[in-house]
Amino acid sequence: MPAIRVAAVQLMPSTVQESLDRAVEFIRLAHQDRASVVCLPEAWFHHNPLAEIKDMTASYGIIMRKLSDAARKYRMWIIAGGLYSPDGPSVVVPVISPGGDVTGLQEKVHLYRSEKTIFKHGKVFKVFDIDGVKAGILVCHDIVYPESARTLALKGAELIFNPSRIVTDGTIPWRRYLEVRCLENRLPIIAPNIILPNLYGGRSSILTVREIRGGVGIVETLSEGGDREEILLADIDLEEPSRMRSERLSSRVHEAYEI
Repeated sequence: MPAIRVAAVQLMPSTVQESLDRAVEFIRLAHQDRASVVCLPEAWFHHNPLAEIKDMTASYGIIMRKLSDAARKYRMWIIAGGLYSPDGPSVVVPVISPGGDVTGLQEKVHLYRSEKTIFKHGKVFKVFDIDGVKAGILVCHDIVYPESARTLALKGAELIFNPSRIVTDGTIPWRRYLEVRCLENRLPIIAPNIILPNLYGGRSSILTVREIRGGVGIVETLSEGGDREEILLADIDLEEPSRMRSERLSSRVHEAYEI
């Protein structure tokens, strides 16, 4: 597949029901704009989910049923963002097909601060077939660790989704992580964040890499969010990053890397 049209949802969470209704509306808009894949942020379903963890894990089934219905209705792939699964409990990102089926599940590997006292962490980074594209998912804080994205690149990922929940003061370093992971692995990244005034800063983005004169690789912003609810759309070319990634990874000197 030479290109894929993706959507990233920057949502303002409130209650579970209201947030879910808003998410489905954004999925409808993504379908209307001809996206084949839509990605939600981490913990988009409530304004303060960790404070009501039992209710949040109890809502997992309700959220999944409604998202599966939306996937079937709009014939779209849905990257469900970081949900709170009662299994563990754990932070998981279900991959939902246009038929409404869950075809994969990525657990959050690197839990952030107080999350470590609540959730069970994931143990492996997986590659999923999403609309004919090999894709990996790094959940929020996973993007901080360079091994995470490199593992996905070495496993054959063609792009990365990074559903996140980043506070306002963290959006600048978050952007730096996204740019570096995109550049060092030659991988496009779709990174949605939530927005809550004076707390969570939005600034979602869709990034890719391209080559300029002299074979220099640069990061290109295909779409960038502001400080309001919105949906980001982009057509991502996969051929040029694939060629650049193959060349870069083939130049690695394996015997020089020590643990």
